[in-house]
Amino acid sequence: MGELRKTTDLVYDILKEDKAARDSDNVLYCRVLEYYGKRLNVDFSRVSVISFFGSVKRSAIPSIETVGRCRRKLQEEYYELRGSDNVERERRAREKDFRSYARY
Repeated sequence: MGELRKTTDLVYDILKEDKAARDSDNVLYCRVLEYYGKRLNVDFSRVSVISFFGSVKRSAIPSIETVGRCRRKLQEEYYELRGSDNVERERRAREKDFRSYARY
């Protein structure tokens, strides 16, 4: 549970500072990797995909799914951390589509 709290705190800090990260999980995850890269002295822009996935597991770097879940939780709780109006509208539309798909 401690790692999840740590990830949530990191995502919160990133969302507070970076508006682009509020709109895109990919941008957000890149910021998370920058944080861990500095801590681990790794330049993830120079790591192969195979090495990257190995290092994620070995180094306890949170997965993109975990980061996305933390973002959703934080944006639900803190209105000021939500994405732009267009992105929020698109997210709601995709949620409706998914709910329809899931019922089918």
